[in-house]
Amino acid sequence: MKISKLTFQGTAAEFEAVRSQFADSPVIETVEATTADEGGRQGEQRTIELMRRVIQRTGLAPNHSRMLKAMAGAGDGGLTKTELVGAMAMTEDQFKGVIGSFGRRTSNTPGWPKEVQFYNWKWDKEVDEWRYWIDEPFRSAIAKLI
Repeated sequence: MKISKLTFQGTAAEFEAVRSQFADSPVIETVEATTADEGGRQGEQRTIELMRRVIQRTGLAPNHSRMLKAMAGAGDGGLTKTELVGAMAMTEDQFKGVIGSFGRRTSNTPGWPKEVQFYNWKWDKEVDEWRYWIDEPFRSAIAKLI
């Protein structure tokens, strides 16, 4: 018998109990998601592997790809909704559809934690609108996946 792919989902402490089972398997980096102001990721985890599943499970729509590239390319400062809409060359209503459909794509990906978001967002009081960004190491991973 041969097992060609073995994955683990759980906490670091839980992994320590089964680490020996993964001795010959490549380890995919896991990063604890940081809590954003409105991001709703309280203590859950997102991983590069989970993000890869979201992106590659079915064909990625061109507007989803544009949105992720713009967010990832914006660095730590991110983009306001107005800047993101401009970067994607679409109307605000079209943007709402893209961001909503990407949320459905993420939440319908097997294994994606319920309270974890793919990207970060917070209310920017200075410009009175939402600001969106993707943090490292996820930014670099997205650049390789799209």
